[in-house]
Amino acid sequence: MIIYKSPAEIDLMREAGAILGEALAQLQSMARPGVTLIELDREADRLIRARDCIPGFVGYQGYQNAICTSVNDQVVHGIPTNRKLREGDLLSLDAGLIHRGFWADAGLTVGVGKISPQAQRLMDATRESLSIGIERARVGNRIGDISVRDRRQRAAAQAGNGAGDRADGERRRAGCGASRRWLDGGHRRPQSVRLF
Repeated sequence: MIIYKSPAEIDLMREAGAILGEALAQLQSMARPGVTLIELDREADRLIRARDCIPGFVGYQGYQNAICTSVNDQVVHGIPTNRKLREGDLLSLDAGLIHRGFWADAGLTVGVGKISPQAQRLMDATRESLSIGIERARVGNRIGDISVRDRRQRAAAQAGNGAGDRADGERRRAGCGASRRWLDGGHRRPQSVRLF
């Protein structure tokens, strides 16, 4: 069930997202060869707390870190370790925070140093798909209009490695974002929700 928010609540959600975006931008600038994943995690925790927010992932089912990290072909939502980043790595960062009672959850992928042409194509294709999805998020559209199959197939063809499809071939998509509770209103089947 999606819970309607007041204008004041939407402003708080916007603030939460902006704070998280700033933290992720700082982490992106830190992601260079020789930096460890746990150093990124500690900095994320510091940045989030410095803005009077709570690192949202800490304590979730016993999780002890402020972010999730995955390098190259690791499965998403990896646990930060002492692994050092290397030139050419692709680093996925996922972070969440609670700001004045509202969750924000976001992620990004960072190229570490000079990345391969194939890795750059993957990042370009996924950014293009995101931009197209954002353009399609309009009043009257359904979530399925945002995540159409032809766009995922184009991204996969450009990247050359199956981007846009899960390893098991499943094509359903879901999402999360900002809300009072983590995943509140998220994880919907794409075709099921109309945008107002």
